[in-house]
Amino acid sequence: METIRSDITVVGAGVAGLWTTKELVDRGYSVTLLEKEGLIAQGPSIRNEGWLHAGTYHSVAIKNDIDAANVVERTIYGHNAIHNFAPEVIDHNTSFCYTGDDENVEKAMIRWPKMGVEFREINKNILTDNGVDIKNVSAAFEVEDKSVNTNQLYRKLAAYIIDKGGQIITNAHFTAHDDMHGTVDIEGDRYAVDSDKIVITAGGGLRDMFTAVSGSTLQMRFYKAHLLVGPRLSEDNLFSLDIGEAGIMNHGDASVVGINRDGIQINDIDYEVVEEKEALIHGALSRSLVGYKEGDHRRRMIPVACCKPDIYSTIDDTQNLNVQTMHLSDMYIGALPGKMTESPYLAHEIADTIASDTGRIKRRRVCSYIARRSIDVALRPADVWMNREIQRG
Repeated sequence: METIRSDITVVGAGVAGLWTTKELVDRGYSVTLLEKEGLIAQGPSIRNEGWLHAGTYHSVAIKNDIDAANVVERTIYGHNAIHNFAPEVIDHNTSFCYTGDDENVEKAMIRWPKMGVEFREINKNILTDNGVDIKNVSAAFEVEDKSVNTNQLYRKLAAYIIDKGGQIITNAHFTAHDDMHGTVDIEGDRYAVDSDKIVITAGGGLRDMFTAVSGSTLQMRFYKAHLLVGPRLSEDNLFSLDIGEAGIMNHGDASVVGINRDGIQINDIDYEVVEEKEALIHGALSRSLVGYKEGDHRRRMIPVACCKPDIYSTIDDTQNLNVQTMHLSDMYIGALPGKMTESPYLAHEIADTIASDTGRIKRRRVCSYIARRSIDVALRPADVWMNREIQRG
């Protein structure tokens, strides 16, 4: 059996795997990134709103002050990291948030300044320029949350990794055999994996690998959320801070819409759309935007489902929004980001952990497998919708 050698192997080429690999090659490690699909980022990393958070929403939505502060710190870190790495993939136009709940206003006014969330209170009448029905809005703000072209971001990350000497191998099915050994099947050929560390960022695949490495069961479930994708609904990005209300992130000629806290807890990945959840988003848009209920926009919206992995304890089984890293063995590290925007923070944490375990690099392995230089990235829901509109003429 031939061997693929590198200092570190990363399994799973979603945003967590891509950003972790970037962080590691920046620190001088040779890294092989393995992805089982033919395209990178086909899972939750691409099936989302494309929302580059700035701490605005989670600082208000999370009940516990400490938990909220931690998520805000990580999202602001990630927001700045993505902005510095690829400012061209970010829509730098204005974003507004609003609320009809006086408790949310009070919480925001206390937490935002403490947690470093940037905002500017505005006259709510400004929202009418975006078609917002302001009769139930009590306060409105200009904020730093932006929409981000995740397809372009992942393309740039992949190109950067390859340019820095990293390897990305698609159609690569990794198997953890025990706490020290793993193999990878690449288009029918099997290779042994020779690395000091193996980092599992494969989302749903983490559960089976955890069992193979540790012999224990990982308490993993998934939260299925829903989006509507359709014609651009507003000039600016808009989102409510209130439970069950809509957030609109704009991408070119398309808008991607989700609603707050609509996740359904499920045991396995499932992208089947639940019609009742789709209806809830239409309802939220009807409450938010004047004319949506009767407008042409509604007929052109298409639903998308997304499943995000979550690890929980039997003590507290609420959805966990925290970055999570775990030592599965001396060789294996498992990792999940809480949000896409938190991935740079997660990557930094993983790289620090590896540095503390290994110290200075004593031997630089050179990957023996010659991967393709051109890497294809999955399309965003917005891209799929815009392509469909072009084909329809």
